[in-house]
Formats: sequence, C-alpha cells, structure tokens
Amino acid sequence: MNYINTTQAAQLLEVSSDEVRRFLREKRLFAKKSEGNKGDYFIHSVDVVRLRELKKLYLQPQDVTQPDMMWVSSACKYLIERLQALSYSPSAVIGLLYGGICPASFISAYLRIPLYLLYTEHYVGKDVLENVTIPSKLPFSLDINETKLLVVDDISDTGETLTAVQKLLQREGYFDTKFVTLHKNVKSIFDPDVYVTITDEWITYPWEKENA
Repeated sequence: MNYINTTQAAQLLEVSSDEVRRFLREKRLFAKKSEGNKGDYFIHSVDVVRLRELKKLYLQPQDVTQPDMMWVSSACKYLIERLQALSYSPSAVIGLLYGGICPASFISAYLRIPLYLLYTEHYVGKDVLENVTIPSKLPFSLDINETKLLVVDDISDTGETLTAVQKLLQREGYFDTKFVTLHKNVKSIFDPDVYVTITDEWITYPWEKENA
C-alpha cells in the first residue's frame, strides 16, 4: 500500500508538518508509527487525498452544475426516503449504463436488493445521437408477478432514454416499476417518479470529470 510520511502529507495538503500532526491528534487523519524514522508516521495517501478534497470542498463555492460525491450520496438517500414515503419497496434495481451505475449501486447496496445493469446510449460527450441505443431484450429474467423494479439514472435530460427503457420493460411484461434520477431537465419528455432537483443546465457528474 502507498504510505507517505508527514512531510509528504504536508506537501499534498499545503500545510505544515505540525498541522499534519494536529490532524493526526484530532483523528482527521490516521497513521501508524514509522519503524525506520523514529517519531515520524506513515499515513496512507488515500486518506490524505480525501482530506485534501474535503478541504477543497469547504473552501470553494458549490457549483450546482458539478455535484460532488457527497452530494450524490445525500441525493441517493433522499431518493430512498421518497420511495419509502410512497410505500414502494422494489425487489431489484436497474442501473442504466453508464450514468446510472453509481447512484444505482448506492441504492442497491443500501436497500440490500439485487442490481442489474442495462446498457443504453443517447449521448457521445454532449452530442445527442439520433436514436437511443438500447437492447432488444432485457439481459435478465425475473418473475414478472413478484418483481418490482426500480430504474435509476443520473439525469432525465431529453427523457428519450427513460421512455425507451419504460417501453422495453412493459414489452417484457414488467409494469410494476418506478423511475428515479438525480436530476430532471426542464425540457425532459419523461417525468421520473422521483428526482432530486430540476435543472436547465448541463450537469457534469464526478464520474464524468477527466481528473476524477
């Protein structure tokens, strides 16, 4: 594993070594004593990068067009709460590749229900394809009478992808379904059952950033 000492951690965090030691005392960072350099510590680089990102989030103003992973996590919890308020208990989650993978995984893990992935494509970057790419058949087979499906995507932008998915599910006999998204575009032709916020801007999610 990639451990670094307090001097290297200080350089990454742009603080003094004494400040790093304060973080250790306050348990904002965790470390193990170095055997080769008495009095120094080994700190895992992942923990240091996490603290650096938290520092960045705290100091920089929030950009609603670039939600961070903390926002995504809170948004997924909100979606779950809204579903519970609707008394809807899905038995399986369908995450739409690729934008829906992260929120679908979170919701699936939280609810402890199976996750299935469905490949769809409607954009290449910011360019809209003429037609939605979607399978002709579902890549899974579940008991139609016993299954409640929850379809998850990051955004209902034009709404055409979710419309196509709904038609595919209904064609396969799955009618007890609900759709949730993190965002809904004001121009979307599809109205998700639950979404977190509505927007008229292009949203860049953490998994889409070049340096994520």
